[in-house]
Amino acid sequence: MRKISSAEAKQIDDFAIESGILPAYVLEKDLHVFAALEILANMPVSEYFRLVFCGGTCLSKSYGILDRMSEDVDFKLVPTDAARALTGSARRSQLKVFRKLVFDALSSGGFTGEGAIIEKALDEGAYSSFSVTYESAFEKTESLRSHLLIELSYTELFDDAKKMDAGRLIDKLIGAAAPQESLKIECVSLAEALAEKLVAFPRRLGKQMSDRLPAKSPEEAGYDDAALTADAGWDVSLVRHLYDVITLLDAQPQLISSREDFTDLVLDIIAKDSRDFKSSHADYQNDPSGALLSAMSFAVGSKQLQAQYDKFVIDMVYGKGAPSYAKSVSFFESTLRAILEPPILEAVPMKSDVGSPSTPKPF
Repeated sequence: MRKISSAEAKQIDDFAIESGILPAYVLEKDLHVFAALEILANMPVSEYFRLVFCGGTCLSKSYGILDRMSEDVDFKLVPTDAARALTGSARRSQLKVFRKLVFDALSSGGFTGEGAIIEKALDEGAYSSFSVTYESAFEKTESLRSHLLIELSYTELFDDAKKMDAGRLIDKLIGAAAPQESLKIECVSLAEALAEKLVAFPRRLGKQMSDRLPAKSPEEAGYDDAALTADAGWDVSLVRHLYDVITLLDAQPQLISSREDFTDLVLDIIAKDSRDFKSSHADYQNDPSGALLSAMSFAVGSKQLQAQYDKFVIDMVYGKGAPSYAKSVSFFESTLRAILEPPILEAVPMKSDVGSPSTPKPF
C-alpha cells in the first residue's frame, strides 16, 4: 500500500505544527492526490479518449483560485474523432480497456495491496470511479475520506480546455520560489467549471430531497434538514460548491460579464443533466429551472447545510477570510437566479447535440 516517505511525513508534521493552517492528514492526502494525478497525466496517449482535469482539485492545483484542500481527482474523458465513430458496443469495449489501463497505471505507481483499488462503472462505462486506499502516518480528520476518489466521466467539453501547471499543496503553502514537483496538464475552462458548480449543487440537493421525501404530486414536494445527513445518503462535502462559486467569481468576475454566452453554457449543462437523469429525477426533468431555484431557496435557511459549511471551512480551507455560509449561499442563489430568470426554462433543448457521450456522474 502506498505511503509517503519519512522525510515527507516529517516536513508535513513540522509545517502543520508550526503554521496551524491545515491538519497534517490533509497535507499528507494532498501528496497522494498529486501522485495519482501525475500517474494519470503521464499515461500513454489514447487513440479514443483524452483526459481533461476538472473539478475543485483542478481549480485549486492548476488555476490556484481556491485556497482549500480538494481530495478528489476528477477527469472528463473526452472522446476523440475515433471514439465518436465507434458503435455503442465498441465504445463500451474501449471504455473498459481504458479503465484497465488506469487501474494498471495506479498499481504500477505504488497504489498496491489487496483491495487497494476498488473500481466501479455505471451507465455502460460512461462514468467510472476508483477508490484508492493508501497508508496514512497521521490521524484522520472527519471531513476527509480515508481513500482517494478518482472519477472519470465520458463527455464532450462545452468550452475549450487549457494547458496548465499543477503542483503540491505543501510546496504552495511553504512558499517555495518554484514548486519542488509540478506537471503540465490539460484543464477544463474556468467558465465551464463555474457553470457546472452552479447547476450541480442545487440539482444534487433537489435530488436528495425527492429521494428521501417522495411527494404524491409536485405541489407536495418538500425539503427537510433531516434528509441532509451522511446516514441519509447525503454527501456533506457538497457545500464546497458554495465556497467555490463565490471565491471563483470574486477572483474572476469577468466569467459572467458576457451574460448571454455564460447563460448558454449553463443551459447546455442543464439540458445534458436533464437528459442524463430523466429516469431518476422527475422534478428536474419537468422543470429544471424551478427545481434548481427551489433547492436554493431552501438552502438559504438550512441550518444543517450551514453546519456542514462551517466544518468544511475549518477543516479544508487554508485561505484567510473565508466567506460566511450566509454570504456564500445568498451569493450563489442570486447568481443562479439572475441566470435563470425569464424566459423560464421548460423543456431545454441542447444548443448543439454533442452526440453519444452521456455522464450520469453525481459531480
